[in-house]
Amino acid sequence: MPRPSEQAKKSIIKADPTVDENGICRGWDIEVCYALNGYKSSYKCQLEDGELDDKPPARFTRKELWSLCPVARWNMIFDSQYESVMNAPSAPKRQKVDNFDVKSLAAK
Repeated sequence: MPRPSEQAKKSIIKADPTVDENGICRGWDIEVCYALNGYKSSYKCQLEDGELDDKPPARFTRKELWSLCPVARWNMIFDSQYESVMNAPSAPKRQKVDNFDVKSLAAK
């Protein structure tokens, strides 16, 4: 059975670059959203200069940004959150028995 993170719609909802005086990207603040069956969760990461190619922000692709994010960790977190929220067992239905004859129980 596929994991919730495999079925979730994933999107980058915010990506703010940090650039140097030459317009070269030296970092990114990225926020992503996972959504499945009405459940949503967002995750953030900061990418630093050593992880990036020397180019302006406009030359990056969304695929590149995704490849730099800790997606495997986010998938595990989303799976855990989704399963605990969306698959929580419901309490069994209970019914009060009125007029129970306690005298019908064994004495010992």
